[in-house]
Amino acid sequence: FGDGWMVMQQRFGPPEALMNSWENYRGGFGSVDSRFWAGLENIYQLTKTTPHELVVELVKYGGEYSFGRYERFEIDSEYEKYAIKVLGRYNGSATEFLNVNKGYGFSTFDVDNGPNLIKSCALSSYGAWWYNKSCKNHVNDRDY
Repeated sequence: FGDGWMVMQQRFGPPEALMNSWENYRGGFGSVDSRFWAGLENIYQLTKTTPHELVVELVKYGGEYSFGRYERFEIDSEYEKYAIKVLGRYNGSATEFLNVNKGYGFSTFDVDNGPNLIKSCALSSYGAWWYNKSCKNHVNDRDY
């Protein structure tokens, strides 16, 4: 994809590797050499004033590679639970996975901002993400 990209998340190993609190996801944690999250507030500050693309690269445990690219990506403020605000046109080899989560707040094991009233998607899926009612369509599930 060329130079000039910021790493938003990096995960090696099971989704439990990214089981962190809202406060940690807000501020960021880890190292880009291992497990890493850039921080919701940092991502918000970057995307609110300048248009950004989003590229997600996925490697399944068996080695199968796929990617998804959105021509535009922006999240809302913490007041709006860092919900996905803007998603541009999608292309890639991975099944499109974020549009169904647009408008929903980011959820962690200790702060559930998802629309599922029966269970916490972040707890049941072992990972923080933007979840819809089905708790599916997130890149932190057990397949990756």
